[in-house]
This record gives sequence, structure tokens and C-alpha cells, in this order.
Amino acid sequence: MRYTNLQAGRFLAAAAVLAFHAAVHGADRLGVPTPAGDPVPAYLSRSGVVFFFVLSGFVLAHALQTQSLGRFVLARGLRLYPPFWVAAGGVVVVWWLTGVLPTVPA
Repeated sequence: MRYTNLQAGRFLAAAAVLAFHAAVHGADRLGVPTPAGDPVPAYLSRSGVVFFFVLSGFVLAHALQTQSLGRFVLARGLRLYPPFWVAAGGVVVVWWLTGVLPTVPA
């Protein structure tokens, strides 16, 4: 069983957190000017984090109850790790092409 409405809620919560971080860190890290006012107030971003994790916990607990632990772990690994390695590889390619390496603020 898939909880489509809950997945939409998780998406909206994650998008609120992403918008907040883009607004806060865009000017500092990317040199992108921040629009006047935050697109997502800080309290909504924090609420988005809590909402996302509550919904995710519910969805994952339900998935764990409907299949064995081994199958659950395998399914999670196959769902999470391939996109992670593709994204990590993409970042390395961008670094290589641009010659711009990340810096750690002092």
C-alpha cells in the first residue's frame, strides 16, 4: 500500500526546507543574491523538518511491518544508494569540469 497523500506532504515539507536553505546559504556559498525577505520563514522550515521525519517514520514503520527485515533493508538500499552514487559522481564531474573545489569556511 502506498500513501500518495503522505508522500505529497513529505515532498512539500522537504521543499520548504530546501527553499529555506537556498535562501539562507545562496548568497554566502553561491554568490546568488537573496530575495527580499525569506521565501520560507525559519519556523516553517523547522516545522517542515519535523513533519517530514514524522511522516517518514510512519511510512517506513508500515513498510517494515509488511515485509521481512532482510527484504526491507535490501529494498531501502536499492532505493537509496544508486541515486546517492549518481549524485556524488555528478558533483565530482562538476568539480572536475569547473575546477572549483568546495571550501570550508574558517
